[in-house]
Amino acid sequence: MKSELRDIALDVFNICLDNNIVLEIEWIPRDKNIQADELSKIFDFDDWGVSDIIFKYFDRLWGPFNCDLFAGSRNKKVSRFFSKFFTPGTSGVDAFAYDWSAFNNWIVPPIYLITRVINYMLICKAKGALVIPKWKSAVYWPMIVNRLTYEYKDYIKDFREYRNPKSFL
Repeated sequence: MKSELRDIALDVFNICLDNNIVLEIEWIPRDKNIQADELSKIFDFDDWGVSDIIFKYFDRLWGPFNCDLFAGSRNKKVSRFFSKFFTPGTSGVDAFAYDWSAFNNWIVPPIYLITRVINYMLICKAKGALVIPKWKSAVYWPMIVNRLTYEYKDYIKDFREYRNPKSFL
C-alpha cells in the first residue's frame, strides 16, 4: 500500500536474489512478541546530533577527530566511538569509563551530561570539540562563560572567529 515500503521490500528481494540468500519471514502476533514490541517503543530523547556538513567543517578546522564520544552505530562520525548501550562496532559502553586524553575527541553529549563532560575533560586533560547548545540559563553555562565579563573561559575556543561552515566546504 505504501510505495516507500514496497521499494524497500523489492530492494531486499533483489539483494537476496543476487546473493543466493533464502529469506524466510514469519509474522509473530504482538501478544506473543511482547518483549520485542516493548523495546521497539523506546525513544531516547537525549539522542541528538550534528549534521555531516557541520562535522566536516570542524574536522577540517580542528581535526582529524579520531574518537566520537556519545555516539551510536547510526550517528557516529568516526570509526572509534563510545556508546550509551552496546551497538555494533562500539569501542566501549559508557565513555566515562575510558581515558579521553589519548584522542582528539568529537563530543556531542546528551544535555543532562554536559556538566559531567566538562568536568571529566578537565580531569583527564582531554582535547577535542565539545558541541553544546548556547543555553545561557543552563547549569553548565557558568562553567564555560565568565559571568562578570561574559567572555569564554580560557579552555573554551570562541567559534565566532570562524567563518560560516557552508562557505568552508
